[in-house]
Amino acid sequence: MRFEEAGEIRDRILRISRSEIKSEIDFASSENYDIFVVKNSVSRAVVVRIFMRNGKIISSTHDFININEAYFEDELYYRALLDYYKEEKPPIIAPILIAKEIEGLSTIEDHLSNIFEKKANISVPKRSKRRDLIRLALLNADELLKKDKKIDHTKIPLELQELCSLETTPSRVEVFDNSHMSGIATVGAMIVYEDGKYEKSSYRTYHLDAKDEYGQMRETLSRRVAGFTKSSPPDLWILDGGSTLLKLALDILASNAIKLDVIAISKEKIDAKTHRAKGRANDILYTKDSVFRLQNSDKRLQWVQNLRDEAHRSAITFHKKTKLKLDKESKLLNLNGISHAKVQKLLKVFGTFSELKNASFEEISTVLNTKDAKNIKRFYK
Repeated sequence: MRFEEAGEIRDRILRISRSEIKSEIDFASSENYDIFVVKNSVSRAVVVRIFMRNGKIISSTHDFININEAYFEDELYYRALLDYYKEEKPPIIAPILIAKEIEGLSTIEDHLSNIFEKKANISVPKRSKRRDLIRLALLNADELLKKDKKIDHTKIPLELQELCSLETTPSRVEVFDNSHMSGIATVGAMIVYEDGKYEKSSYRTYHLDAKDEYGQMRETLSRRVAGFTKSSPPDLWILDGGSTLLKLALDILASNAIKLDVIAISKEKIDAKTHRAKGRANDILYTKDSVFRLQNSDKRLQWVQNLRDEAHRSAITFHKKTKLKLDKESKLLNLNGISHAKVQKLLKVFGTFSELKNASFEEISTVLNTKDAKNIKRFYK
């Protein structure tokens, strides 16, 4: 009698059966490809990316874009390619496959060639198994557009407003999370979700000084509030945390005379360990007046979980980049006689290499011996 669930399973089976081409594509070789395709409905377009490594598909991602009468598919291909590679040389430089000929392709190839430090190869395959990769990506795009068409992006926010007694329907939402490793490379991240899509141009990341979770969130939220004069407050804040961090956010807003809805989501614990299984985690929602323990199948909970997970992804990505930079500078210090253990000790006191660089000989001497302090000042001279 569980008709709705049965219908979802039926649709899933149909999607899988339509995607059998995926299992047929095995190059039995070491070929690598990055595949980009674009498709659109009347109001939305989707960019699908599929990545093949060593002859096998290893991952795929996609983004939806709202479109209007000025929509130009070629421009979306430009944005998809330029936004994905940006200014960073990828660890594996693979030939790029796209679904159609686009104007100005040589300009994009020249730009990517500068980033890759080798000739970028962008092509439109017409036959062979490379064309099957394009067919697969287009099939996935079709399925994503069909699924997206069935979703009312205003329904769940309205239901969440009613459940949590929010002042306004959360059209624009800011979501916060922090990340660190034993107090090293501590960072905060804010993602923005508006009208059914992530607004990545508004994402923000922060280097943090605080050592504890409470202090880190306080620092992140305080810096965001300081930026309200340049970027207006959203309809809703969502925090990765429990009731303590919820109260912290409400206190920060109240002290700045700002009225803003806040929800905190506390991750489910299984055997004292965080459980992040999508769609199965019984996470807890906190508001200023209530606590909600919803079923893991509840669409309202899943909506908040998805936003929390995107903020977590953003924080982890920025943390890894920061940690990589710290590790590089740490290795340089190691070459100058400062051991890894001593570097960690310095970072626990000064927080960042930038602060260490500006520290005086006397300040460094209170942490390490005078010989090490001299070597460090000589290194940064």
